[in-house]
Amino acid sequence: MKEKEIKITGDSLKVMATDPGICTFQTSFDRNKFIEYAPGGEKSNEKDKIKGKGSIQRIHCLCKKMDIHQSKIDKSKKEKYENKKERKKMKKLRYKMRKEKKKIQKHIQNLTREAHIHIAKEWSEIMMQ
Repeated sequence: MKEKEIKITGDSLKVMATDPGICTFQTSFDRNKFIEYAPGGEKSNEKDKIKGKGSIQRIHCLCKKMDIHQSKIDKSKKEKYENKKERKKMKKLRYKMRKEKKKIQKHIQNLTREAHIHIAKEWSEIMMQ
């Protein structure tokens, strides 16, 4: 195997720093400009952004909804039921809520993957310029 020496000059070196923030989802700096991804998933420094349509905001809402479902599941469990019919009814209700919760979890995973791919694609475009 032959080893090649690669010389990097200051002009060809491209660096980008990222900061996972609290108020903004992600902030990047590439020597020229800052790019902030707002909780809505869109760039916060864009003028023509649509409010409330970003995947990060949808993830937040779905997490709240999933938390409510988990709370209902926990509250529906009793130590002792009055009769067998009530037990079956509550068991069926918990099953439906767990099924709905799994559906929400899958949706959250898909939105998270979408946001990561979108941001990574934008970063690669920035680095190729």
